[in-house]
Amino acid sequence: MRVTLDYRPALLGRSGIGRYVRELVRALARCADAPALDLHAVFWRGHDEAIAAASLPDSPSLSLRARRRPARLQAFLTNVGLGQDVGDLVLLTDYVRVPHRVNPAVFTLHDLAFLNEALWYLPEVRARIEAVTRRLVAESHLILVPTR
Repeated sequence: MRVTLDYRPALLGRSGIGRYVRELVRALARCADAPALDLHAVFWRGHDEAIAAASLPDSPSLSLRARRRPARLQAFLTNVGLGQDVGDLVLLTDYVRVPHRVNPAVFTLHDLAFLNEALWYLPEVRARIEAVTRRLVAESHLILVPTR
């Protein structure tokens, strides 16, 4: 089995979603029958520094593909059907769509703060996150909601 995973949060953040993604990859890499993991990262700022600082588990089943591209451009390319074919399963770990077309997708919905704490967000940011979340929920075959 080949799994494509959005690894961008792990490269850009030490806590929260970034930590979740790093620990998920470490756990999957340790599995006896570990799937091949294609880690994707699309971001514009801090690209070179984040790639240099990446500490991936030592596993022949891991590959990292990082692209220096604005996330909004990536989302546009995916929306118009220019996403690439990926593994047997796509794990969406944040509010960014990994470029994929048809493959089953699993979306991790970490929280709904943009709805529950609307005053913390600029209206345009809140609207964008809500639209992306609704789309990811609609397109996903399974939704994970981590809790304590």
